Amino acid sequence: MKKNKKNIQWIAASIENKKDIVKILKYLDKIFNILPDGWVVPKFPDGNFDFHMTIRCCKELSFHSKKTLVNKKVVLDIDAIGANDKAIAFREVGNTYSDNDIKHITIAFNRKNGGLPVDSNNIKHWIKIKPFSVKAVIRQFDYQNNKVYDIDLNERGSAINTGNFPEKGKSAGSFSKFPY
Repeated sequence: MKKNKKNIQWIAASIENKKDIVKILKYLDKIFNILPDGWVVPKFPDGNFDFHMTIRCCKELSFHSKKTLVNKKVVLDIDAIGANDKAIAFREVGNTYSDNDIKHITIAFNRKNGGLPVDSNNIKHWIKIKPFSVKAVIRQFDYQNNKVYDIDLNERGSAINTGNFPEKGKSAGSFSKFPY
């Protein structure tokens, strides 16, 4: 009998604390009362918000790294917000490791313009904001099989579904501060 092998697509610091998710949504709401047409916040297929900082994508971690990292609680320190024509993200400047050149948390992307959360990797312009922190838990993700490992999915759903956040409409804010 074959064992099901985990198809780990990435390891990330997942923001699952409801207060911190609301903090991110409120900050986004300060910028845009309603997100511009075509822009959406990242969500899991089950509708829960998917705010995370990628640690490693598309490469396996060593057994030792998985054992010491997965399920570890971390604090992510935010100091700036950045944007391009496809994504908006917070910049993370704390001590949590990431393979990305600039550590960040994607908070919205422009689906209408072909944007994906990964497009936040190409943000070049950042604006300093009043620093704040959010709590996260290191998780293993497999989107191909719609799984987040090392957590009870029912528990995760009740913890991070904060209700509906407006995803379309007319812009009440502007990207004019971002020279992309």
